Amino acid sequence: MNTRQFHFKEAVLHFGVYPGGKKVLLAFHGFGQSQGHFSSMAAALAKEYTLYSFDLFYHGRSLWPDSRQPISKDFWKEMMEGFLKQEEIEQFSLISFSLGGKFALATFEAFPQKTKELFLIAPDGISTSFWYNMATYPSWARNYFLKVVEEPESLFRLFRLFRKFQLIDKGILRFAEYQMSNRHQREKVYNSWVMSRALRFDMTQIASLINRHKVKVKMYLGRYDRLMTERNMQKLLRHLHDYELEILNKGHYMLIEDVARFIRNNR
Repeated sequence: MNTRQFHFKEAVLHFGVYPGGKKVLLAFHGFGQSQGHFSSMAAALAKEYTLYSFDLFYHGRSLWPDSRQPISKDFWKEMMEGFLKQEEIEQFSLISFSLGGKFALATFEAFPQKTKELFLIAPDGISTSFWYNMATYPSWARNYFLKVVEEPESLFRLFRLFRKFQLIDKGILRFAEYQMSNRHQREKVYNSWVMSRALRFDMTQIASLINRHKVKVKMYLGRYDRLMTERNMQKLLRHLHDYELEILNKGHYMLIEDVARFIRNNR
């Protein structure tokens, strides 16, 4: 594996290249991860794919210039056009996990004619939770979450209330408590949410593009995943003419490695 960078305007996209087969696979990781989290997947798919794994902004060594400004679909399209030209990539497949699903969907929507396959592992972007909307869209809610970065005690009191009255699934609550446990984590959560808040998709339109261009879709979910559920994924899947769905007896957090193991054992 070797690492490279692509500069576009004031943004920097850092990525690792895992040499392999002739096909190209662009990979987008989940929250709190980095491009290296796809190393197990690169090894599992090396006979067929050369894998390009990106650091998302506010993760790894990629840089987003303004924490107050969300990335737009148009900006992402222009940036990826430059990246594809730099790397001399004509066609590609996409793989993503969790938060990375938004960037995979944005890339597909921008280049449906260049996309051969979509591998979606518990993807974000298909169904957005009430709590995500509250944290990122109304200005008053964003201001509250920004204050929480500095003074988290009010949020921790809210977590204790949720736990006491069992208002949120325990797995989701544990995830939230861990991700907000220190200032660095809280800043990453807030900046990642705000940066990606403009990446919203109409699933009927996405499905129409998939069907029209006959893009192969494989989705992997964890049976015990309370963040990305099969029910929520039906917002996309019910509109598709053809797809494959694998549900593993796993949770959310280690699904990249779990799916890589599943692929190795079933090829």
